[in-house]
Amino acid sequence: MDPNAAERARWNDDAWTKAWPKREVLTDSVTPLLLEALDLRTGERVLDVGCGGGKATIAASRQVQPGGTVIGADISEALLALARER
Repeated sequence: MDPNAAERARWNDDAWTKAWPKREVLTDSVTPLLLEALDLRTGERVLDVGCGGGKATIAASRQVQPGGTVIGADISEALLALARER
C-alpha cells in the first residue's frame, strides 16, 4: 500500500499542473519573505522540499552562489519537469 497514493495522484493530475501558473502568482509574492527569513549564505547547501515549478529554488540558488547548492524535490513529475526547464 502506498500511503501517499492520493497525494501523488492529485499532484500529478494534468488539471493541477495546468493551474500551476495561477498558484505561482501567490507563491511568487511570498518568496522574497521566505528567502529573507532563511538568510541563506554563500556556499550553503539547501533542499527545497515541495519545490513545485522551481522558482523559489532558483532564487535560493542565486543566494548561495558561488559554491552553494540547491536541490528541489517534488511529488509532481510535471512540476519537476517545469523546474528543470527553468
